[in-house]
Amino acid sequence: MILSAVYSEGQAHKHRHYHDCYQILYVVKGSAQVEVGGQVHQAAAGSLLIFSRLEQHSVNTRSVDYCRYVLEISPQISADARFSPKMISVLVNRPEGFSNCVQIETDGDELKRLMRQIVEERQSTAVLSEEMQNLLLQQLLIHIHRQLPQPMPEVNDESFIVVHQIQKRFEHNFNEPITLAELAKDYGLSASYVSHIFKKITGHSVMGYLQSCR
Repeated sequence: MILSAVYSEGQAHKHRHYHDCYQILYVVKGSAQVEVGGQVHQAAAGSLLIFSRLEQHSVNTRSVDYCRYVLEISPQISADARFSPKMISVLVNRPEGFSNCVQIETDGDELKRLMRQIVEERQSTAVLSEEMQNLLLQQLLIHIHRQLPQPMPEVNDESFIVVHQIQKRFEHNFNEPITLAELAKDYGLSASYVSHIFKKITGHSVMGYLQSCR
């Protein structure tokens, strides 16, 4: 599930761009200004930045000693049974009040350890290295959830699963011609309810999310 994992030092100036993957960036030293979703964040040591595959962002360093870990995670994680919908929600969902930049106040050393181990495993030729990477990624995602200032919202388990299924459907079959009414009928729900829970959990309208995938 991990496409790349690196530790980088030095300045970075990247204009607005996006990756067809999920990205986690942890600042170890120095500072940078990050713009995403119309919001500007001042990221310093201990800042964790999370970008979905649909979010354009820019990064401009503010100090010459800027050091960070960067992970790129495959979109296929949403279809991998080893990663639960709740576990990956921090990567894919953008509910009201969500911030792409989180200052890690406690257990920063643990997060740094996990990032470092993932980078080391990516460089390793040891047996079962890929399996170890996935285990470390699971731990990292759980750790991130526990560090969020507010928990990711849930409507109820059934609704959460329906939204997750719709997301997977759009991401892997985005050319499917479908309306909100037809989609709701497929899940035995009303169009207004699907619209409500989808917006509450993801931060996007149903058709807006489909258009972004396209």
